[in-house]
Amino acid sequence: EAELAPPAGAFYAFAPVPSCDTISFAKTLATDAAVLVIPRLAFGTRGQGFIRISYAAPVEQITAGIERIGRFLRASGL
Repeated sequence: EAELAPPAGAFYAFAPVPSCDTISFAKTLATDAAVLVIPRLAFGTRGQGFIRISYAAPVEQITAGIERIGRFLRASGL
């Protein structure tokens, strides 16, 4: 399990993802887990390996999204 440092005043966090293409990972996460994230590559070339997760939503929605990401990762063996 990876620990994320608390963001410094933002409404999102960058989370590391398994060794894979983060654009494909984000697309698959959207279609298979119904969770939208942004590949960090959208913010520069050093973003490979991370996704941006927004937490500008009700806690219940954030919790449900994180649970779906976890189920997806476990089912994928990632």
